[in-house]
Amino acid sequence: QASEAQLAAIRAKGDADTRVAAVEAVAALSEGMPSNQHAMRQAGACEALVATLQAAIPRPHISATAVHAIAAVSDGLAATQNAMRRAGACEALVRFMRAFCLHRGSGIASLAAICSLVPSNAANQMALGQAGACE
Repeated sequence: QASEAQLAAIRAKGDADTRVAAVEAVAALSEGMPSNQHAMRQAGACEALVATLQAAIPRPHISATAVHAIAAVSDGLAATQNAMRRAGACEALVRFMRAFCLHRGSGIASLAAICSLVPSNAANQMALGQAGACE
């Protein structure tokens, strides 16, 4: 139920501060907790986080928060990594990386998120390469 409340706040088109706080909560609840990562995936977090990143790329604070949450929800779970790929995370992360590669914190966040999508996941490795991550 908690994940659904955060995801509803993320999907809402209202206050940016509320959305950022909800994205931060998703990340905090997911880090290192496979059961919470699974629950977030089941509740639609992959699509919501990727949509947030895609819409927020011009705003580094919001997009960096979304990148961190994508990494936290994806880390170590193949099913969630695959769901993120299907939601467009690979392309969105490469766009973010290109937009903010010179900003130290944002560049590191994008690399960490990319790393969370690739362990033992050839489909994600290929998708990231096709999106331009290797260029």
